[in-house]
Amino acid sequence: MRVHRDGLLYFVKFGHPNEILPEIQTQSYIFDYARSNPDPDAPRIPQVVHHFGDSRTEYLVMEFITLTAAPIDRTAQALVWLSRVPPPPNHVIGPLGGGRIRHKFFKEYKAPLLFSSVEALQRYMYKVRPSFYFLEHPPFTNMQSGPGVHSALDPGPEAGVSRRDKR
Repeated sequence: MRVHRDGLLYFVKFGHPNEILPEIQTQSYIFDYARSNPDPDAPRIPQVVHHFGDSRTEYLVMEFITLTAAPIDRTAQALVWLSRVPPPPNHVIGPLGGGRIRHKFFKEYKAPLLFSSVEALQRYMYKVRPSFYFLEHPPFTNMQSGPGVHSALDPGPEAGVSRRDKR
């Protein structure tokens, strides 16, 4: 949600504190890192201006940055820069401030457990990989395009969920 105040434009995000508080910490950390390590390849990181809430809803107010269509090479530079941001000292894998990894790869967009290291996440991925047979053997690779051929629709976030996960 965009909000105007005193001639400035802000972006307001809200949700459950368990989701928003780690995001506030991550956003602030990356902003501070970018500010203290100027780099022409760095993307513009919005600054957290304020946050507030109660036990049910947390609000994050940050500066609004108008997005423009960036060339692919600029997007790639930004992703490379982000991948090089070092984690804070003593941080384990996952959101800053604790909690489970949130990503559309996981069922309900949340990792089923906390991972103590990259290696632990890799072991988990190796274990569940047989559930993702379709990734290496897509059902439509031998299909031809043309009239009368239907394209596969995006299967959604539960595509990678095994039957065992649904018990």
